[in-house]
Amino acid sequence: MTDTHRQTRETNRAVSPIIGVVLLIGITIVLSAVVAVFALEAIQDQHEQDAQPWDEQPPEATFDIDRIGDDALVTYTGGEEIDATEIAVAGDLNSSAQFDGDTVTNGETVMKPVTADNATVRVVWSTAYSEETLAEAEI
Repeated sequence: MTDTHRQTRETNRAVSPIIGVVLLIGITIVLSAVVAVFALEAIQDQHEQDAQPWDEQPPEATFDIDRIGDDALVTYTGGEEIDATEIAVAGDLNSSAQFDGDTVTNGETVMKPVTADNATVRVVWSTAYSEETLAEAEI
């Protein structure tokens, strides 16, 4: 009876360390995953904060530029709404022009007299950090 009791006791002892090691490895893996998730979120938040205003992209927009007599007619034909202060019509005009209102939406127009027979007219998007020509035509 003593031998049987001793074998059972030794067998139970062998299982205990294995269970302990498996639990310790499992806890380590879960803890590492939690730390990794928090670290990745912190890095992503920092990257979003580091985005600079000069990284902004010009709006997706299309314009029709036509000549009517001695005037250039610029019509916004599609795309996202644009802040009217960021859009200017320039080129061979007697002066640059801007769209009316706070935002520029489909169908809005600007008409300005041109100064040349083959006038070049541009629609320019500009912010404090960048400038991009959205449309250009010779009329």
